[in-house]
Amino acid sequence: MLTRLPNEFTEQLTLSHQIVAAIAATTTFRVAKAQGRARIDRVEMVWNAQVTQDATNYYKIDVKKGSTVIASWSFQTSAQGTLAADTFADLVKSSTDADLVVAAGDELTIVATKNGSASNLPALGRINIFGRYI
Repeated sequence: MLTRLPNEFTEQLTLSHQIVAAIAATTTFRVAKAQGRARIDRVEMVWNAQVTQDATNYYKIDVKKGSTVIASWSFQTSAQGTLAADTFADLVKSSTDADLVVAAGDELTIVATKNGSASNLPALGRINIFGRYI
């Protein structure tokens, strides 16, 4: 009897979204629809310029499936804060396991929410989503 062995390369899920223009207001980016059931293991981001923290004027980045937050990063002083230029940072994943599982057809989005009068997010940012099909 033949047994199928998992192929780690083809069963991985990797999505990358490049942000090419500065973000001046709350913005939603449609990334992709999940092609199959998958678990999100890590979400990272990098910007080519520093994004500075502020107590009241800041952006919050959420990676979502529908209205459910999978992972997030806040540039608020009391949260994750400043991100140096050209530095990869892992977004904070949801602590609820079910939030990290996407079903076939779930739409993944990135939402950049502007709070107060935050400075624009710089152009040339990238958000990478890593997971595996289950």
